[in-house]
Amino acid sequence: MKTKLLLIASILLCGQNLLHSQETWQYLGGLSDQYLWKVYAQSPDTVYIAGASSSTGQGMIAKSTNGGINWTKTFTTTNNVLKDIVFYDKNTGFVVGEKGVILKTTNGGADWTLKTSGTTQNLNAIALVGLDKIWAVGNSGTVLNSSDGGETWQQKDFSTSVNLNDVKFYGSEGYIVGNNTSFYKTIDAGIIWNKEFVNINRNTLFGIQKTLNDSLQLYH
Repeated sequence: MKTKLLLIASILLCGQNLLHSQETWQYLGGLSDQYLWKVYAQSPDTVYIAGASSSTGQGMIAKSTNGGINWTKTFTTTNNVLKDIVFYDKNTGFVVGEKGVILKTTNGGADWTLKTSGTTQNLNAIALVGLDKIWAVGNSGTVLNSSDGGETWQQKDFSTSVNLNDVKFYGSEGYIVGNNTSFYKTIDAGIIWNKEFVNINRNTLFGIQKTLNDSLQLYH
């Protein structure tokens, strides 16, 4: 039941395009005894999930090429939970996770290479505008960006120590959300970030998503 619920929650947050292609839901097995954190639908057929083994805690990436009916699992060399996954194209993708883990693939997830992030903080989310503008956020106010395809990473000072839980980009417009109703916005692909006021009575923002009618949906 835990696996099923986590998978549904992940799809709701990250697979909006996939959601709108489905009129009904059915339970898909094949990933039992796994912690499933985030799903990335590259197409209706090709789907990736980041998470970990529930028994060992070892990082796990799963790939399906038939819309989630069957899965191929890869347990990475890291023993840390993997929290988010995103792809630039069908070959190049990135994963972030606990203790500053950043992984990169250039062959569609067949192999993953560990990159030096420069932090040991848990990384909770990753997003990209292009290979020259990649952003990752995490605990204790951690914000990282890469301008060389994820090979090297630099820390950006947001003058906050709260956990940052999600980052999303829609063209050059981007958002970061986190604890203490933290909400940051950029309109120039991350050159300048501005802190915005959010008038809600919830302390923690876990995610953000732009809907089809161009409005923002906050998850708390």
